[in-house]
Amino acid sequence: MIVQSRIHRGFGNGAGEIGHMSIDIDGPSCNCGNYGCLETLSSGIAIKRRMQEEIRRGVESSLSSFEAEAAPITLKMIAQHAQEGDRLANDLLEEAARYLGLGVANVINLLAPDRVIFGGEVIDIYPQTIQTAEKIAKARTFSPQTKNIPFIKSSFGEQSGLIGAAAIIQQWVFDTPETTVMRV
Repeated sequence: MIVQSRIHRGFGNGAGEIGHMSIDIDGPSCNCGNYGCLETLSSGIAIKRRMQEEIRRGVESSLSSFEAEAAPITLKMIAQHAQEGDRLANDLLEEAARYLGLGVANVINLLAPDRVIFGGEVIDIYPQTIQTAEKIAKARTFSPQTKNIPFIKSSFGEQSGLIGAAAIIQQWVFDTPETTVMRV
């Protein structure tokens, strides 16, 4: 999370973990020990899990044959089948985007950011996620100023983790030069 052009890490470096924001009190268990975290409802892993659950329940999908063959269903396959008209694939991607929008609405209500930047595998494979999340977030926030917040896709792509790590190191070096610069 960037606050006033600086990486905000918060107490214990835990700031910005919106993936672990509780969205559904009775939702699926999360690796963090909580239930109904945003990432259990809107991440790529969550979308794949939901697709497998729905196919096993007998919901019709063009991906059913992959599940029957025990072949792994990928997020890319789900997005491709959604674009080809698979209703279940489309519904699950849209459901995940709505949950993301709800999480973003909570962040907007708490922090009032001047922009929301999205990145990651789901956004790269199914960019329509941003439009759905924006629609939900803007409908669920209280400030009339929310309509002016741009929702944009990150330009960092697959390099975002590397760029973020480099930014943390750079900020640390410049914040504490006395401990990071070698003295001769």
